[in-house]
Amino acid sequence: MSDPGNPTLVVRARRLRAARGVVVARDVALTAAPGDVVAVEGPNGSGKSTLLAAAAGLLPADGASVRPGSVGYSPERAGVLPRIPLQRWLLGLARTAGLGRNESARRTGAVRRVDEAGLPAVLRAALDAGQAIRRVQPVRDTSLDFAGHEPAGEAGPAPRRAGAGYRVLYGAAHRARLLASSQWFLAPTMLFVLVLALAYATDAGPPLQAAAVTAITLVPVLAWLSVLAHRVDGRELARAFAAHVGGRARAHLATDLGLLPFAVLLALAALVAPLISQGEHPHPLALDGKIVGLHLAAAVFGAGIGSLLALIERAGWRLLAAVAVFLVLFVARDTPLTPLLRLSTHPTTLRTPAGGPAAWLWLSGLALMAVAAFLAARLT
Repeated sequence: MSDPGNPTLVVRARRLRAARGVVVARDVALTAAPGDVVAVEGPNGSGKSTLLAAAAGLLPADGASVRPGSVGYSPERAGVLPRIPLQRWLLGLARTAGLGRNESARRTGAVRRVDEAGLPAVLRAALDAGQAIRRVQPVRDTSLDFAGHEPAGEAGPAPRRAGAGYRVLYGAAHRARLLASSQWFLAPTMLFVLVLALAYATDAGPPLQAAAVTAITLVPVLAWLSVLAHRVDGRELARAFAAHVGGRARAHLATDLGLLPFAVLLALAALVAPLISQGEHPHPLALDGKIVGLHLAAAVFGAGIGSLLALIERAGWRLLAAVAVFLVLFVARDTPLTPLLRLSTHPTTLRTPAGGPAAWLWLSGLALMAVAAFLAARLT
């Protein structure tokens, strides 16, 4: 029965903001209890979808007091999970929300409890629907009702949640898993591998100079990969991720951090390629460190550019902006890419320093990521 004195859903906000920070409603107040039926009516653009998304905890609201309770939200249009099982996706979100491993597994496990008389019908329906049944076992625990839920009024204490830093790290692992499962990373990765094959098909000359050329190539490759990582699960599922990790800014940083495994693998590929094909040039350990360092720095800079480009909603405008950015980087003087361009066009030796170009790229890439995270909380 409905309990008006103790509502499950409470939303109060001075302003509700839709995409790009547009205010669609002011002085919002919504309360509902179990059993209530609430109809939200209004013309297109009046803020109905924004209100529902805020009630589900998927959108920030200025001066908000939101207690979403247990809310199921089904938008008109939602993204599709990128080749990842639903349970694994939910487990990743639970970990991103700061829950421990056991608590996350408990909340995402699909458990159906029925009495002995109802068991044959449940099994028959599951088999007819083609569902896999993992286990059927007798249960003596009476703390759960036959629907698999905790009885009302007997909920345990709120679980402990990890701090902001751990949640960003868990979120980064979740985003990296999504990108890997989607297989969207294959196109930019294969492009970089093709560049490596062409660069080292014959004598590539001084190793550090050739490495600078492939590091320059890694900048647009990581920018491309970064945009894919931010767009891998669509707007609505990305909102759910942001709500669990603690906001748009953290979600943006977590996605950027999730690119680290891909950057490391591509940097190692750039090291292995000349070791295999350029046997006539010596490769002391110090040179290997310079090669890996240059490529990691280029990857961070490219990821920073992609992090900003991902804020542009329309793909056409995003492509035009990317072309303009890289034209400026290659044509203008004294850009973060200029030291690397000089390194790729001037004779080098094993003693040629590479710390300066790498430092410019590292600092610039991290600054771009910070700016993108700041803007993400205000523009999306």
